[in-house]
Amino acid sequence: MRFPLETRTHTQASYESNKEHTATACGHPGPPDLNSAVQNRPQDGGESAGKSEGAELHLPPGLPLGYHRLAITGVGETAEIGLVVAPDACHLGDALQPGARSWGLTAQLYGLRSAHDWGIGDFSDLATLGRAAGKLGAGAVGINPLHALFAAEPRHFSPYSPSSRVWLDYLYIDVTAVPGFAEDAAARALAPADAVLAARGAQLVDYVAVAALKRSVLEALYRRFRKRDGGSALGAAFGAFRKEGGDALAAFATFEALHEHFTGAGGPFSWHAWPAEMRDPNSAAVAEFARAHAGRVEFFEFLQWQADLQLGAAAAAGREGGLGIGLYRDLAVGVNPNGAEAWADRELVVPGAAIGAPPDLLARAGQNWGLAPINPLALRRRGFAPLIAALRANMRHAGVLRIDHVMSLQRLYWVPSGLPATLGAYVNYPFRDLLRLVALESHRQGCAVIGEDLGTVPDGFRETMQRANVLSYRVFVFERRGDGGFIPPGDYPPLAAASAATHDLATLKGFWLGQDIAWRRRLIAIETSSLDNSVSGSPRGSAASAATTSALSICRGR
Repeated sequence: MRFPLETRTHTQASYESNKEHTATACGHPGPPDLNSAVQNRPQDGGESAGKSEGAELHLPPGLPLGYHRLAITGVGETAEIGLVVAPDACHLGDALQPGARSWGLTAQLYGLRSAHDWGIGDFSDLATLGRAAGKLGAGAVGINPLHALFAAEPRHFSPYSPSSRVWLDYLYIDVTAVPGFAEDAAARALAPADAVLAARGAQLVDYVAVAALKRSVLEALYRRFRKRDGGSALGAAFGAFRKEGGDALAAFATFEALHEHFTGAGGPFSWHAWPAEMRDPNSAAVAEFARAHAGRVEFFEFLQWQADLQLGAAAAAGREGGLGIGLYRDLAVGVNPNGAEAWADRELVVPGAAIGAPPDLLARAGQNWGLAPINPLALRRRGFAPLIAALRANMRHAGVLRIDHVMSLQRLYWVPSGLPATLGAYVNYPFRDLLRLVALESHRQGCAVIGEDLGTVPDGFRETMQRANVLSYRVFVFERRGDGGFIPPGDYPPLAAASAATHDLATLKGFWLGQDIAWRRRLIAIETSSLDNSVSGSPRGSAASAATTSALSICRGR
């Protein structure tokens, strides 16, 4: 590190790690003709040393991976900057080492069915699937994003348009596994057997019915918990969870309580239409609301605690069953502008624009996903804390994380409000910094990374990601040669996750039968002639051999 000429004689620098690490050190750079020592003294013993040479401060060698602070004092003033020590590449577990191959299953958790579910797949169903898949030799079980949606409005159910990417969707809680359910007949009576059977037997997930069933019982179990278990070991565990969640958990729970309050009174869905003082999470009015409704705020924190416990148990069940990689989680590219994250951090999100994609063969009119773009300048000013929080939350209990639209690390397509998606533009992000942070959190959490790199990909992007050990996402229907033939999976990149389809493509059966073409014709998504020529190619039956080898997700090491 170099110092300005006018500060070289009176500058003092100190390096100190944050509470997540143990190393501390300080250095005093002198004038150009002097050298000063820099020492690194970890609290767990030992010592390392460095020195400053003139205007350059040399930090101690061997600093641990992680987040640190560097304070510089000169001419009567002190400034601090963040110092991140990050690896060049992401973590790869044993199952993803060179030459290794693993297969896995992917499932939309809400679509899982069992003899015990309440109309939607839950974390206990995920545990059962993971355990069974592991015994069959699978390496991973992939699931849709588990992000928190809107508890007060269950009809908003897209996992890719979440209220928060940090917290979990409480509807995945197995109510029968919540403490007190087996002992509380009154709580069980709130979900009559015939209502549970009706929800379970529905052809599609009836989110309104599921929410009505689960919420009433969860409310009763929370009241029981407060009355009976507040001073127990369970109460202490809940307290520790709240402490770990800190202000972020409290802000999310406060938003949930506010959203419930306003929508319950017939108010609008969006917090943008709330009274001005309630739109500011730091206002005195919001603080007073949280105090006055402390029980409601704590209830939503209780739901997050139970969801996290059950997700952790599902991950453990999969590993015990033999999953070599573990759960394969999914991180959405953004959040709903009407949700908790956008409310809690208004300076971070950009009003008047939405994330989308430019026109391509699958969407000639472009795409507007309705998600709030993050201001890259504000993200940097915040030390990238929001991204780090999202990565940590979604790598939790996971062996691999898929980052949806991973090109967002380099650039995002912004669509101005009121304009068609054809008139959007790309906005650049600090790619190198973001990629190194992904690699750092990958190592810290012991979680590999898959980058969903479909669509319009910048030149050189995939090569950069491969050098960073980010697995490329290869869907066999898109893996074509120039003549329209399918590329054999053996010719895919050496570090890739291959799959037959994705959450927003036709199923393998639907592709085989051409149902995707039929639906696009019905929806007038693109011109029929262009679609038939560019998407269909040769008859679908000729894809049989390629489809058979790609029907399951495959993760391969170099």
